[in-house]
Amino acid sequence: GLEPGPCLRGDWLPASGYAAGRQLLADGDLPTAVFVANDQMCQGLLRAFAETGVRCPDDVSLVGFDDFLGTDQYTPPLTTVRQDFSLLGEVCVEMLLAQISGGPTPARSLVPELVIRKSTAPPR
Repeated sequence: GLEPGPCLRGDWLPASGYAAGRQLLADGDLPTAVFVANDQMCQGLLRAFAETGVRCPDDVSLVGFDDFLGTDQYTPPLTTVRQDFSLLGEVCVEMLLAQISGGPTPARSLVPELVIRKSTAPPR
């Protein structure tokens, strides 16, 4: 029953996460949680929050995607969605080879894993 908040665009780099964080803060109504498309942009978002005194997860929860190397060392350690990129590559190659050979496309599912760390908490 929750309505999603604004969808801000980024370029996968920390600077765009920082810009998005500044925009969220400028809008004045801080959400209770933010899901970011990758962990590197979360790094920038955390910086924007820290510079303005917004505490993660006390004021806002933050979840990234990738489980990028080092996200367990962020302050706070980042809750993230881990994707098996080696398996993703294998599945993509299998699908491509099936398409090239004219055979049926294999049906495989990829199940990401939620890695809960310290950047999330119950809503305030």
